[in-house]
Amino acid sequence: MFFLLPLIGAAVGATIGAIIADDWAESDRAEARHHKQMENALTNKYSNLQKQYYEIADKSKELAEEQNKKLAAKSLENSYLDLALELSCSLFVLSQDISKNPSYESLIQFREAVQQTNQVLLKLNKQPICISQDYFTKNFAEIERKKVVGVKSEHINNNDVSKLEVKHRKILAVDENTPSELLFRLSTDRSSEVRKLVAKHPNTSIDVLEKLAKSKNLEVRITAKKSLSLKCSC
Repeated sequence: MFFLLPLIGAAVGATIGAIIADDWAESDRAEARHHKQMENALTNKYSNLQKQYYEIADKSKELAEEQNKKLAAKSLENSYLDLALELSCSLFVLSQDISKNPSYESLIQFREAVQQTNQVLLKLNKQPICISQDYFTKNFAEIERKKVVGVKSEHINNNDVSKLEVKHRKILAVDENTPSELLFRLSTDRSSEVRKLVAKHPNTSIDVLEKLAKSKNLEVRITAKKSLSLKCSC
């Protein structure tokens, strides 16, 4: 169990890095204070663990009986587990905090912290932290959505969305807050995927849907006809 200390140190460092990264993106002072408490708790526990590690390591050299060495190792293992559980709880809370205002840096740091902590948990024969890929996908998409929202007004005023990358135009086409005027412009987008998303959007006008229902692209045409059918049946 003595070999676990560097792994736990890496996990603590990665978790604190994720906390700091989220603080940079977060303006909520109360949350920042809470993060500081988490950071201090992890730092203090790791410092105490280091102290215990070196004390037990020194004692183990002096212990003649194998049983005493096992007891010392067991005590250290319990401390490892305690800190690993603290890391798990901190990362769970952090995952929720990051989702409130995600940033690329905080998500990347968070993923690294989870990976490092899971290495420790697996060595201790404990269940690893399970963060689905969907969590990262949704948060990365939210970052992109906010980027687009930030420039949306400018592009609407300029009557030009073509400057946006296709992934951003797709985000606009599914954003529930996108107005019908912008959807009208997106309905003639060069990407059939964007036009298909426009055909699905609830804010798309009947006039636009009727035009999309005559599209040369089969998927766009079918989607527009379905949306028209739903609107007309209401």
